Amino acid sequence: MKAIVYVSMAALLAAAPAAAQRIEVPARVTAGEPVPVAIVGLLPGASVTLRAERIEADYSGPKLFASHATFVADAQGRIDLATAAPISGDYSGADASGPFWSMRAVEGAPTGLAANEIRLSALVNDKTVAQARILLAHGDARVVADAVPGFPGAKLYHLPGGGRRPVIVLLGGSEGGASFADEAGPMWASIGYAALGLPYYSPDWGYGQEIKGLPDAFADIPVDRLEAARTWLAAQPGIDASRIGLYGVSKGGEFAILAASRFPWLRAVAAVVPSDVVWEAFGKGIDVDGVRSSFAWRGKPLPFVPYKGMRETIARLFKETGVRLRVPQDEGRWAHPERAAAARIAIERYRGALLVAGGARDGTWASGPMAQAIAERRAEAGLATQLLVFPNAGHGISGTGYEPAVYPGVDGDPGANAHAQASVRAAAIAMFARVLRP
Repeated sequence: MKAIVYVSMAALLAAAPAAAQRIEVPARVTAGEPVPVAIVGLLPGASVTLRAERIEADYSGPKLFASHATFVADAQGRIDLATAAPISGDYSGADASGPFWSMRAVEGAPTGLAANEIRLSALVNDKTVAQARILLAHGDARVVADAVPGFPGAKLYHLPGGGRRPVIVLLGGSEGGASFADEAGPMWASIGYAALGLPYYSPDWGYGQEIKGLPDAFADIPVDRLEAARTWLAAQPGIDASRIGLYGVSKGGEFAILAASRFPWLRAVAAVVPSDVVWEAFGKGIDVDGVRSSFAWRGKPLPFVPYKGMRETIARLFKETGVRLRVPQDEGRWAHPERAAAARIAIERYRGALLVAGGARDGTWASGPMAQAIAERRAEAGLATQLLVFPNAGHGISGTGYEPAVYPGVDGDPGANAHAQASVRAAAIAMFARVLRP
């Protein structure tokens, strides 16, 4: 009499030839574009874990980031991330970008992966049955980055050849330096623009100043620096200086709103997590509170809203969890309504296209209410504004939606931040395309 042997579906899958299962994914995608991921060749009903890994570097060196999510294969032996919700893991709900944004720093040696490369592994019973790699490139490999004489750290990103292109000027935030432009510039250049990365401030975060010749404190930043940049752009043969847009994030969003209120030659402006007022200065060498402005115009400091307790908040930031930089700003604004009125940016003077986006759960500053205030002020003047406020998102809503979004102390829901990034990116691309015609 023969014994009856019961074999689990998972065991059958694990014993099947490795070539039978595979991960279908493009080898290269520009970051921010949809990334279709599917695991195929599975047994129907099989339980499979997808692990995603990448290396992210900061000033302290490279770190390994990873995510995992477990799925059940459909009747065709397929798992399509666009439609399949994981039964467990680092994110929930059907979300093709989930494995990417839900990565977090993990223990392990960050080896075997190139910059911006992601390794996907399908596992059954902890055994790898399929692997694939994808390169999330910042942009077209042909993009050229030319240094801009007279502007420390500035670069003009563009594709070679072609006619006269419209320009998008990129303004990063309080992180300073050129990191924002180096990531965003190639993307905008890839879709037909010349992108001018224009660093305007470069602090020393304890690792040395990245760009010599720029202010190392966020104080009296000259808004009219953009006029000089426009003059340089107008002299370049491959540039159409009659079609200039501006994309600013955080303090760069404050800069962008200020610039829009003063430069009628700006055709379209996107301000992400912006401010509707000018704020107090901060940074190296500022020893007295409440006396210096973040921005200046024609050499004169602009009226500003003072902070209340910012130094104490920053001191707590590195010792405690849950500390929000927004608090000393909100309290300073509440305590000085007359100074807030004087510091309000006259955005109603700007007649071009404007996109503003904020997060209702922003703990860095009140970007949701401030974006709303910008749109309301424009509406009072009969001007349309594209307003995006994300109820569950925080400060990190500029990006591609595919970068790791899970960090200690992150404000807003990480998934909401990632999805907001995708929405803001799509809206900005559409606005600039409509107005600047790349």
